[in-house]
Amino acid sequence: MAAQNLPSARFRRIGLELRRLRLEAGMTMKEAGAFLDRSSSSISLLEAGTQAIRPRDLDYILMKYGHAEGPFREAMLELAREGRKKGWWHRYAHALSPELMDFLSLETDARSISTYQTVLVPGLLQTPDYARALLDPDSTSALRDALEVRMARQTLLDTSSPPRLTAILDEAVLRRQVGGAAVMRDQLARLRDLSEREHLDIRITPFEAGAHRGLNGPFTILELGVRGRLTIVTLESLQGMSYVENTKDVHRYETVFDELTRSALSKADSRDLLERLRSES
Repeated sequence: MAAQNLPSARFRRIGLELRRLRLEAGMTMKEAGAFLDRSSSSISLLEAGTQAIRPRDLDYILMKYGHAEGPFREAMLELAREGRKKGWWHRYAHALSPELMDFLSLETDARSISTYQTVLVPGLLQTPDYARALLDPDSTSALRDALEVRMARQTLLDTSSPPRLTAILDEAVLRRQVGGAAVMRDQLARLRDLSEREHLDIRITPFEAGAHRGLNGPFTILELGVRGRLTIVTLESLQGMSYVENTKDVHRYETVFDELTRSALSKADSRDLLERLRSES
């Protein structure tokens, strides 16, 4: 699937910034089109984030808007370059939705991942058997593809410069029997072992914490490693995956995550709870 056909969060961010620059210049889309040697429909597509743009074309637009150099220009060009990049997930384009492919691209480039889960172990931390128990594909090949994608995602944690991953799990996640006692025992052991890694922070919110703001549902915050901050919140539901990209709304999720971190057990106490539940299972 061509990058141009993907609903890319990166290109949406580029579009928002281009719209801001146009409005600051006091131009209509028609006027901007004439100024930038483009049609007004092209300006509309770019600002909506539904049309990919080559870095050299973006560089020309930024120069025309008065940003021929500087950190803002570099951040924008990096978004354009990364937005067109193809990764390992393109091998599974036949089995993945455009939304999931975009998410995998963002996850791969994230320098920080903060996830709060109330129901299931996050995909990045699942064992193969736990993941298999969650999948209900229509065919053996679909099962194989789904498992390969899930496990390929996890190689991100084994790179020379892995992202900082903070996972806050409700205690219910650990007690829910997925795949049976043996599968859960292995999953709990994996979580305990992963929690020893320096770049991983796995915390448990115990039942004793009572009501808290995280009860509204799970979410994941991705902070991309670009020059200039790009932070996106992802939400999953039966309708699929959706993004929260508005800066004010993203900040609300960051605030909630900070509160959840403070109310969760410490890293050491969380590890002790994982070991206790594993030995009891």
